[in-house]
Amino acid sequence: MPVSGSLKHFLCHFSVAERIPLPASEEWKEHVEHISVPGRIAEVTEEHYFYWLEVLPPKYLPDHFWVWIHYGTSNATRVFLHRTAVVHALTPEQARDIETRIHQRKE
Repeated sequence: MPVSGSLKHFLCHFSVAERIPLPASEEWKEHVEHISVPGRIAEVTEEHYFYWLEVLPPKYLPDHFWVWIHYGTSNATRVFLHRTAVVHALTPEQARDIETRIHQRKE
């Protein structure tokens, strides 16, 4: 979906704000307060970033998409990738072949 110039201009204003560094340590309550002040950009840990991404998935990022990794296993996970990410779907046989080669190299 193409993005209009006026929408791009509008979205650019979200990156212009006071930037608040990551505190040395913070509990959950402080973290929520840290990110909840309107009109500023708060640095967060990678763990918190991915937590919020899972809880509140982005609605408008046309150059990103969801994919499943480890599909069909107990470790199935959904990840959010940029459109330029290199993704290749493997058959179960290809995955087993790769695993076999990795184990052979370790021996």
